[in-house]
Amino acid sequence: MIKRSKRALRLTMITLITLVSIADTNAQIYFQYEQANTLKVRKYQAGDIITFRLKQFGKEWISDDILQLVPEDNTVVFYDQIVQLDEFTHFQYDRPWANTVGTSLMTFGGSWLIFGGAIEGLRRLDAIDTNYEFGTDTAIIGLSTIVTGYLTKKLWSKALKKMNKRNRVRIIDLRF
Repeated sequence: MIKRSKRALRLTMITLITLVSIADTNAQIYFQYEQANTLKVRKYQAGDIITFRLKQFGKEWISDDILQLVPEDNTVVFYDQIVQLDEFTHFQYDRPWANTVGTSLMTFGGSWLIFGGAIEGLRRLDAIDTNYEFGTDTAIIGLSTIVTGYLTKKLWSKALKKMNKRNRVRIIDLRF
């Protein structure tokens, strides 16, 4: 009895896996941003959030989820609008390295100031015996590192690309 139930369960699982693997999925249709003379592309699929500008809205940035990609019509369907690919004027994406570097620099600068202040406070209370003094050099190092990290995040965390001959968006369909 137990062998039959295991066999039935195994047969059911194999059938389900087979049905799921042959089902038509949207993961084979991509919205792709690409630049000329580079091999790097940015691929997005249904459910991903993209940030862009359209001809009809001018300088207003729109950030929306991709609901569906229609390669036959070269259109992207969002929750509130349907957009042709030639209507995109600008595209924006994140640069993770700038956020990581900026956060690391700001953390380092804050830690530098906190530890320097803690040592100075303990020295003034005669809790430790050291010749260290919290001076302008310590403050300059900490504050300049925090400012550098903040500027790194603000200036380089977002890449803004204008659609032209070198930059374009398109829909890639890899289904059969």
